[in-house]
Amino acid sequence: MYVSAANLCSLVLDRNIAVVKRMKYLTFMKRRRVIQMMLISWAIPITLCVFVLLLLFHLKIPLAITIIAWLAVVLEVLLCGIVIFCFACMLRVVWKHERSARILAKQLRFNHKVLRKTEAT
Repeated sequence: MYVSAANLCSLVLDRNIAVVKRMKYLTFMKRRRVIQMMLISWAIPITLCVFVLLLLFHLKIPLAITIIAWLAVVLEVLLCGIVIFCFACMLRVVWKHERSARILAKQLRFNHKVLRKTEAT
């Protein structure tokens, strides 16, 4: 489950870079960087799960179970926070782009009206 969530975070981060830093995307996201992102998104959850399982089997005390539960909650909240942050950044860029497109279209309509009035006189 955590590997899937980490892969989703990697995908969202990749799309965030493509939208927010679109001019630097091709120079930043090389094959090596993509492989690094995929390895990290697999390695971190697997390492944490192995650590949690080792704690669970070696320390059969309630404190270990509490630590494991809190670690799982923190990991879930962290992954959700990354996804929400990336989507918020992308949404802000899309809103800015839409706003500038509306302003440009409004200016073009205004210029077209002025051009017609000057041709009529």
